[in-house]
This record gives sequence, structure tokens and C-alpha cells, in this order.
Amino acid sequence: MKHRSIAAGLVAGAVALLSAPAAQAETADLGLPGGSLTRGPGKLISVFPKCVVIGDDHGGAPRSEALTSVEFAGTNEYTGYAFWDATVKNVKPGAYLVTVDCRGKKMSGTLHVPGKVTEIKKPQVAVKPKGAPESGGGGTA
Repeated sequence: MKHRSIAAGLVAGAVALLSAPAAQAETADLGLPGGSLTRGPGKLISVFPKCVVIGDDHGGAPRSEALTSVEFAGTNEYTGYAFWDATVKNVKPGAYLVTVDCRGKKMSGTLHVPGKVTEIKKPQVAVKPKGAPESGGGGTA
């Protein structure tokens, strides 16, 4: 009986491990310059500018109105180039410029955020009325 409960515990643990979501977000690369990438909001991307790390100077961080949480992720051990991780913001679908300024050397690429562009309708009235409507004109008998 003891052997069965141990085996059942091991099987349950293995199933839990196999069915657990991945700890790391799915990543994609934007190997600047001139490259492009398609990624949706909330996705993690890596940016690889051709910018050599010199001591604590990682060169310029990637900039874009479509990126948030941009962080230095490391140095390529073969090239000495920096690489950065960032998350795609919840922005309207479209093409967004990603730029890097590495000690005066400017590089760029395009981040495409997929989705259907929808027009946001304006409200019919500028000011929404408050309270119950006052019909008036009923007179009293």
C-alpha cells in the first residue's frame, strides 16, 4: 500500500510539472539595424544592436513608444555586443520605430504590432445628463 501512494504522488508531481505554464515569456529578436519584427502587446522581445559594451557602458538602450520595461540583458560573449529585453506595450496595431543611439551611431528597426485597427466612436453628446429627465409642462389640475 505504501508503494502505491508513493508512486501516485510521483505521477501527480510529474503531471503538475508538465502542465505548468512556462516561467519565461516567449521571446523574439529584433536584430537591428533595419530589421523588423511582429509581436503583440505583452510579449517579450530582445533587441540586439551592434553596439560593443565597454566596461559599464552598454551603449544606448532601445527606445520606442511601443516598448516598456527595457532592461540590459547581457553581452554576447563572441561579439561583445549588448542585448536588451523589453515588453511590447498595449498599443494600437501598427508599425513602431525602435531606435538605438550607440555613442553617436544611430540604428533603427521596425516593430509591427498586429491586430485590427478599429475606430473609436465619440459619444453622441458632449456632456452626459445627470438625474431623471424633467418633462415639465404637465400643469396641475
